[in-house]
Amino acid sequence: MTSDKNVVRTTNRPNLYERLDKLQQGLILCEKALAEYLETKRLAFPRFYFVSSADLLDILSNGNNPPVVRAGIIQVDNTIPLVIITLVTFILK
Repeated sequence: MTSDKNVVRTTNRPNLYERLDKLQQGLILCEKALAEYLETKRLAFPRFYFVSSADLLDILSNGNNPPVVRAGIIQVDNTIPLVIITLVTFILK
């Protein structure tokens, strides 16, 4: 935008709010589309429900890099016992 370090001058621009709002709406749309895509992958492979969205995206984006995918799959397998222990502990309380 500008190299001016004065906040008031920098943010006091015509249509700045509208431009930022439009960017925010585009970001929301992108996040929704990404969440839907990841949900389709979780439906296809239910173990992915135990992986964060960031980790799942990392696994999917490195499909042609087996060492990275292997590390992500190990993480999936390591989280399942933790979930089971948590559920059993919750049920027994």
